[in-house]
Amino acid sequence: MKKILFGLIATILISINSNAQKIGVNQEDKYIITDDLSFLKEKWNQILKDQKINDQINNFKIESGEYDDGDKKIKYYAIIGTTLNSNLQMAEVIELTQNGEFYYNKLLADSGHTVSCSGCMAGCSPKKMKFGWVCTAGCEACSKTETVSGR
Repeated sequence: MKKILFGLIATILISINSNAQKIGVNQEDKYIITDDLSFLKEKWNQILKDQKINDQINNFKIESGEYDDGDKKIKYYAIIGTTLNSNLQMAEVIELTQNGEFYYNKLLADSGHTVSCSGCMAGCSPKKMKFGWVCTAGCEACSKTETVSGR
């Protein structure tokens, strides 16, 4: 029984690790992208194309935030992509390991969703909340789109 349990745990860990891609590091609370994000740029630009949005994600940054979960605050990290003129931002949650590395988990991302906020040159940014994403107020034209993806 112990061998079966150990084998199951090892299989799960291998599956999780093979679906996680390192994208950056946390150096004294400065979030630095260290790895190639072309896979994510391609994925997000395809989402925009599928939504008939004639724009492309050109820049990335890592941000952190907090939301209330009843009696405690939950900290999260997200990869944020922006268009050249910054009127559209996309986001997905990423993981921070104990050794200070950020990972994009393809398995979680593909079973989840991507959020985009658009319509304003400032503000209108994705923010994670307890039950999903919202777009911070930026202007009256701020709008949110969530995409469920199996890619």
